[in-house]
Amino acid sequence: MFQTNTAFRLPNTFILDRNRERNAVFYGRVSTEHEAQLAALENQMQWYDDQARYHPNWTVLSKYIDEGIMGT
Repeated sequence: MFQTNTAFRLPNTFILDRNRERNAVFYGRVSTEHEAQLAALENQMQWYDDQARYHPNWTVLSKYIDEGIMGT
């Protein structure tokens, strides 16, 4: 018989309250220098900005862009 660990269980009101204040950090990443990938990065960050406008209860603390370009 499987028993769940309830020690880490959050109250349902916390999980289901989509209107509660939230802090957010946006992370965008691409893995190459190709122009298409850099455009994709701009699209990612634009999507995050749109989400922040759609969710007025979000406070955007920071944005992080990782170009993920390696020398190998």
